Amino acid sequence: MAMGAVALVANVICLVIIRKQRNEEVHMRASWIFSANDVIANLGVIFAGVLVFWLDSRWPDLVIGVIVSCVVLRGAKMILEEAGNERQRALNAQS
Repeated sequence: MAMGAVALVANVICLVIIRKQRNEEVHMRASWIFSANDVIANLGVIFAGVLVFWLDSRWPDLVIGVIVSCVVLRGAKMILEEAGNERQRALNAQS
């Protein structure tokens, strides 16, 4: 949980740094999505750790792990769509 907290601070700092560029080029939008997903994952790790300790069960870790994986897959889908849109705009500009 301590490493999750340290990583959370680092990822929030990254979000603050890139927030002004998050709507510009596709690589900056992807960086924003990556960092936002990392913040969610860090919060999930911390929350799961607390629940596992409190409930003395591994189920919170498994459930939150599945939720975090869904968030990450959603982010990957968004990035792929953004890259595809950017590629299509570039192809349209060339013709």
